[in-house]
Amino acid sequence: MDVTLLLVAEAANISREGNLNLLGVFDGIAFRKLPEKLPPCVVVFQCQIPRAEFGIQKSVSVILEDHDGTKLWESEGLISVEQDSPDTSARIGVVIDCEDVTITSANTHQFRIMINGDTKKHSSLDIILKDAESE
Repeated sequence: MDVTLLLVAEAANISREGNLNLLGVFDGIAFRKLPEKLPPCVVVFQCQIPRAEFGIQKSVSVILEDHDGTKLWESEGLISVEQDSPDTSARIGVVIDCEDVTITSANTHQFRIMINGDTKKHSSLDIILKDAESE
């Protein structure tokens, strides 16, 4: 299983046809003071699963870490494709709400996706402390 996409957005959904619809993709956010709550957002990822892995359930973790590697948030679940699917591979999109996260420092944070304990992809999130006078 390969993770082909990992990003953060203000909102997202998956259409009936399986298309990812994204709104407000971002890789950084500015705060006037810290600590502060991360605004509600979603973490979106897409997996490409080869036929040889159909019917095999895999554990998935999406983690947000600060620059020191301290875990600030985590979402865990399972992912699999039906064994009897006629397809030669499957592409699965996942949208996860990221809420109630407190940011304590201005630096580069990282969303990381792990499949069965192995890191498959990461995406940086730059946290900036913005001076009110610079507006």
